[in-house]
Amino acid sequence: MKKFIYFLAALTVLSATSCKDDDEGLFSPAEDLERMPMTMFRKNHNTNVSESADPYGTRVVEGTRNSIQLHWYGVEGAAGYEIRYAVATGVTSGLEEDWSNPEKLSGHFTVGPDELSYRLDNLSYSTDYRFSIRVLHPDGKEEHHSKWYGMGNGQQWEDYMGVTTDSRYTTPNVIMTSDKDYDAFTVYIDLEYNPSIYTQAEQDTISARFQLDANNRFVAQTIILRPDAVNPDAKVPFSEYTLTPQDIDNGSIRITGLDPNSVYVVRIKNNNVPVDVDSYYNDVTMRTKGDPGAPILVKHSVATSVWHDPEATAPDPAMDQQWFEAEKKYQACLLDTLIEHYNSSPLLAEGQTYYLEGDKVYYTRNNVNINKGFILETLPEDVAAGKRAKVYLGGITGDKGSSKTNNFMFGKALGAGEVDAPVQVENVIFRNIDFASPLAHNFGDTGTTGSGNYFANMYSNGRGIEFESIQFENCTFQNFIRGFIRTQGSKVKVFKKLRVNNCLFYNMGYYKNNAGGYAWFCGELSSPKNNIFQDFIFTNNTIYDCPMSNFLTHGTNSGYDSWASDFHYKFTIENNTFINFCTRAANRFFDFRSFPGGSTVIFKRNLMVLAAADDDPRALENRGADIRSVGGDGTIILDFADNYSAGCRENHLKDNGIFSGQEFSSTKNNFGKYYEGNREDLFIKVGNNPLKATELFVNPNPRHKQVDGINHGEDHIGPANIYEDLKMRSDAKVTSHEIWLKNVGDPRWRQADPLHCYDNVTTE
Repeated sequence: MKKFIYFLAALTVLSATSCKDDDEGLFSPAEDLERMPMTMFRKNHNTNVSESADPYGTRVVEGTRNSIQLHWYGVEGAAGYEIRYAVATGVTSGLEEDWSNPEKLSGHFTVGPDELSYRLDNLSYSTDYRFSIRVLHPDGKEEHHSKWYGMGNGQQWEDYMGVTTDSRYTTPNVIMTSDKDYDAFTVYIDLEYNPSIYTQAEQDTISARFQLDANNRFVAQTIILRPDAVNPDAKVPFSEYTLTPQDIDNGSIRITGLDPNSVYVVRIKNNNVPVDVDSYYNDVTMRTKGDPGAPILVKHSVATSVWHDPEATAPDPAMDQQWFEAEKKYQACLLDTLIEHYNSSPLLAEGQTYYLEGDKVYYTRNNVNINKGFILETLPEDVAAGKRAKVYLGGITGDKGSSKTNNFMFGKALGAGEVDAPVQVENVIFRNIDFASPLAHNFGDTGTTGSGNYFANMYSNGRGIEFESIQFENCTFQNFIRGFIRTQGSKVKVFKKLRVNNCLFYNMGYYKNNAGGYAWFCGELSSPKNNIFQDFIFTNNTIYDCPMSNFLTHGTNSGYDSWASDFHYKFTIENNTFINFCTRAANRFFDFRSFPGGSTVIFKRNLMVLAAADDDPRALENRGADIRSVGGDGTIILDFADNYSAGCRENHLKDNGIFSGQEFSSTKNNFGKYYEGNREDLFIKVGNNPLKATELFVNPNPRHKQVDGINHGEDHIGPANIYEDLKMRSDAKVTSHEIWLKNVGDPRWRQADPLHCYDNVTTE
């Protein structure tokens, strides 16, 4: 393939001249005819062969993680080819001004006319690169070179060339940042190699890739400090600092002289490694302290004209019009641009509070990143008056089955000039808000997979995340079909606290016929160091008939039976009501198989309910846990007590009868194997006088009776008036029962006004 005559230009000219009716209007663009025709990178779009199957496909070089091979078509008479490449986030606009900006380019080069391929080595890992190419004219005149291919010319987004490098191999975590102030923070350094926290495969990688000294320490000499791309002008006291033996023995250095409310990147490097991208250990970021201003009231307003996003990578006027019509229909105020502005603003310190007006609707039209801690809540005086704000994460355009839905997003895509370090976020708190996505659809609506939306998801190949906390207080959630909180990908994911209190979930899930989707809280475990369950608190909540996957999981986690000694989970699950929890399939509350030793599970005063009319044949699966091995010291600290159930069928009316399998007390692959007390503590009990669901609640049954073999969109929709229908009855049979006497379940349902039960509760 040394020469390929690019015939499309000639074809264009022939078609232009042959379509004339006479000499009038003859298309003769002399200037364009003097310009070299465009070439193209070889890709599936123009070869109909997948890049992996095409020996000349443009892709990551096999056997490497961060080398890319480029191949393009030759043009007869070319003087050479000019190529530019950049991190995708800097050039997805497709604008010449971005592709010509040296600050956004990763590199550019020129090759001769006989070169139709090029290999780029030692690129950044886990990075989405974009490439553009043009054909050079022999006369060297700018106006005679071809147009650029890959910037969005031609068929626009079909014509871009993007390749994402693979993730980096296992990289030891040897530094962390903490103890931040307005102008300083501490970098902690631990160069000791501890093989026990890695799998055998990871140990092999580390031995091959990283240098150890005679004392079994990783070799590092230099700390690098620089401002993050979000605040490139932030003050730095040094760019490189040479570590002293005392620094290494002390295990820390204090960096001072920084700007407040600014993000910094810290890297640690082994100068002996010749390839720069391979010379670093883990990268970290830290935001210095800042003082948030007074709470900001987001005044509700509905647009009076169509709004076009000036930063949209692919403008869609028709969709903008649809959003405008939806804004009018729902009287909804756009919210996501405000949060994105907050993420990028160096003037707004972390911890800012935003108030939404009660009885008003706000919405997002795109996924919204969470990169800084904030509080989003209904204006307190409106809450006191019984009024709450609604926030729709999309789901207001089109119809069920075609509506665009959105999520909050953890982390961020790797941007131009950024290092692949976890995004550190302080406290994120959602309070007194009703969240929904009204036109999201479930499996029963269409007979196909439902909307792929979550409350929050994570970029599969973006930067990692480290949260001080994520908290939900007195919120409601509807129409999140595929999951609630999902983490994914190979990057760091750490939540120091995840707290859900006084919340109500209903009309969610049912992504597939068997429920499907992801676990409610999916802590995908790509590394035994990732932990979103350091302190998981789920209290005073109700989940009503929302068929998803398991309640809690960290995935299959094969290979992680050897946990670090300081790695633990802590679950506090108390006073919750679970009604028809994931009844469509054999999913569980706890799905962990391999569990870190020394972890704690507190499970108290929870109420499990199975509810259906006598003539409703729906499946009522309900399973406890799958725990197959425990690492570390082999122990789990279990604190189970006073958990009860109410059912609707005869087999439910006995201790553990609410379970269809894998009950907590089982000694096989379950908590019973590891409990040293009375195994009956692990039972879900029915009490001395078992109650049916309809005896305990006013009207707990699903409003639609399921028909065998027929799926219906309302198969798992809650009662028509959930705040009245789920009230507990107050007759003697209920008030004398252990469920009532021991305050089991979500307390709101024994109150006269469940809707406003928690309005005056504040977050810890």
